[in-house]
Amino acid sequence: MKFSKRFSSVAKTIGRNVILPVWLTLRLFSYFRFGWLSKFLGLVGFATFLSPAFFRIAWFYYTDKRVKRDILYGSCPRNRLDLYLPAGCEYDHDEVEQRVRAHSSGSGSSSGGGG
Repeated sequence: MKFSKRFSSVAKTIGRNVILPVWLTLRLFSYFRFGWLSKFLGLVGFATFLSPAFFRIAWFYYTDKRVKRDILYGSCPRNRLDLYLPAGCEYDHDEVEQRVRAHSSGSGSSSGGGG
């Protein structure tokens, strides 16, 4: 008699803690469609495939001394550019600033402005 009570108690515990959550999970999954899951996994795989190239470019951008960042070329705080210098070039801040201003001042004609 003790064995059957103990077995009954263990069976109820297993049913309550294992079988019921699994059954409810399967029931919940039956309401979802899994077409999005294959597309999502494809997107994750594609991003994983491309990430080494992106990490390489980001590492180069943030660690190389030849990349000059946030060069101000106008009076607005958002008028900034990043400049890549090839090997062997020297960086003169005043000369670069003058050239950038001269080049950016003549760009109005490409947007349809007369002149």
